[in-house]
Amino acid sequence: MDPDDLLIELLSDPQTQDPYPLYRALRETAPNHPSMLGVRFVSSHQGCTELLRSSHDFTTGFGLAVAGTSANSM
Repeated sequence: MDPDDLLIELLSDPQTQDPYPLYRALRETAPNHPSMLGVRFVSSHQGCTELLRSSHDFTTGFGLAVAGTSANSM
């Protein structure tokens, strides 16, 4: 299944009864996925840890830096 299809299924309403197989499939196919929604989805613990530890590389879509950094220094 395409990563964007997995995300649509995860974010759809009503929610999937058991989302864990979808999360597993997302981790296996695209653990760090820049989605068609314009948002990057990171679905593994390792990926989230790397993201949080490299705040100089990432900001929110509104130009706000991750805690402990300056948005202007990005």
